[in-house]
Amino acid sequence: MNMKFNPSQLATCLAVAGLMVVLGSTTVLAEEVNGVQVMRHVPDTYELASALFPKPVRGLVIHQEQPAADSPKIAFMINFEYNSARVLDGSLPYLDSVGKMLSQKNLQNKDLIIEGHADAKGGYTYNLSLSEQRAQAVKRYLVSVHHIDPKRLLCVGKGNTELLNPARPFAPENRRVQFLAWHHE
Repeated sequence: MNMKFNPSQLATCLAVAGLMVVLGSTTVLAEEVNGVQVMRHVPDTYELASALFPKPVRGLVIHQEQPAADSPKIAFMINFEYNSARVLDGSLPYLDSVGKMLSQKNLQNKDLIIEGHADAKGGYTYNLSLSEQRAQAVKRYLVSVHHIDPKRLLCVGKGNTELLNPARPFAPENRRVQFLAWHHE
């Protein structure tokens, strides 16, 4: 079958084909899962600050029966050595983004809670301890490399109590570190 296209038709076909390739290959960089914004890319400091510390909105206040979550949660897939709290080098760019954000002058009054999470492998007590150690490792990195005041960082180990993917309790996305704004006196 021999088909002939005029230049205008050919240009349209190529444009549509190109658009299909682009749309078909779009990578999801962040998604919300169970109320947590999971970032699958290293965010810049502006994106991270906007997600963690959104500016208050002026205007009419509507009271809801169920209040919204106190603070937005951001999750990174921070990888650790197996059965360890040692952060793998491939995860350091995520932590560097957090450190750079917290070092900005306009954010030096902002504090974070670092939540460590585990998958369902291992017992409850063990996972709780390991997730706390992993949160502490992240804090040590931010303090030692980015000189963040340790009083600005609160570490919490959640173990496997808040699985990101409860349908797959052993899935790697359940092993993560989350950051949320820490509002304290």
